[in-house]
Amino acid sequence: MNYYHPNEDEGILPFFKAIKWLALLNFAFATLLIADYLLPAKSNQETVIRRKFFKEDNRFGSDDYELKLITASHEILASAALFKDAPEHTILTVKHTPILHTVKSVFGTNQDGKPFVHEAELPVYRGYAAFPISLLLASIIALIYKKDDVTAYCFGIFSIILLLCLLIVL
Repeated sequence: MNYYHPNEDEGILPFFKAIKWLALLNFAFATLLIADYLLPAKSNQETVIRRKFFKEDNRFGSDDYELKLITASHEILASAALFKDAPEHTILTVKHTPILHTVKSVFGTNQDGKPFVHEAELPVYRGYAAFPISLLLASIIALIYKKDDVTAYCFGIFSIILLLCLLIVL
């Protein structure tokens, strides 16, 4: 089915080439995220240099607490248990993704000699894993679907919307 736009050639949807390029970039970004998650994690020995504790008021009237452990190469968003178990100068084993260096888990021994494990919250890889997979599928359809330009155009726009949602979650 052909559509006409006064500023374009006959039969070409407006901005179709730009949507194809954006779909290609979305495909590359989704592939990077999925590859980063699937590749084996790397481990580093880190020492806790400093701990941060923030208390912020949110718009609903309650308090939000943010706990961070700062090492030489990572800022680890910590749960209350990890914040208690890992005071300054504690040696941690930090497992992280190989490409984006996102912390997956933290291992160590507390002051009592008991080992602890902290699984980091990875919204892109855990609860929101549907976003990178959907982004990959939508961008593939936008790039290779040849039967109908409108379908490819719509999936290209959908992939842009998914990318924006993914960036908001990050």
